[in-house]
Amino acid sequence: MQRRRPRPPETAPDARGAAPPSPYRPPPQQPWRFIYASVYAMLLVLLVLVSMLGTGLSADMRALTVQALQSHLAIGLAFSGGIHWGVGLRYTATSARIPVFHFIWGLLLAYLGWGVVLIAPPAISLVLLALLHLWSHLVDHRVWPGAGLGPWLRLRLHYTVAAITFCLAGAGLLALP
Repeated sequence: MQRRRPRPPETAPDARGAAPPSPYRPPPQQPWRFIYASVYAMLLVLLVLVSMLGTGLSADMRALTVQALQSHLAIGLAFSGGIHWGVGLRYTATSARIPVFHFIWGLLLAYLGWGVVLIAPPAISLVLLALLHLWSHLVDHRVWPGAGLGPWLRLRLHYTVAAITFCLAGAGLLALP
């Protein structure tokens, strides 16, 4: 009789015979609906702001709307950086090594977003914010699965695509007379 080789631990079923969780499996829907609702509500605010730019606003209202759009997009970058801080804090609590990358990347995103809003003209600022959102997503796509956040990459992709779209739409609407 041929002996069966045991499976490696990462693919071995648990006591119930179920496969171990995949880092890319979708997150559980019931308790996490609030997170999805929060992210889509953030995108709804961006949609409203960009839509307002497409209407005939007075110069003062248009400037205020652009400032709100830029600020909201920069807050999204800071929030993404905050996730890296959370990952870094978790690693620090469970390991002797300090994950310097997560702490630096989190700060870098927040300060780059803030700097772009302060320094660049509005249309250029929106394009730069789009590039920052893309860069942030590319980094998160590499880092999140290792931190156990792989199931959230689909939601992260939805946010990134929408944020970039709203950045570029806002920049395009600012270029119109």
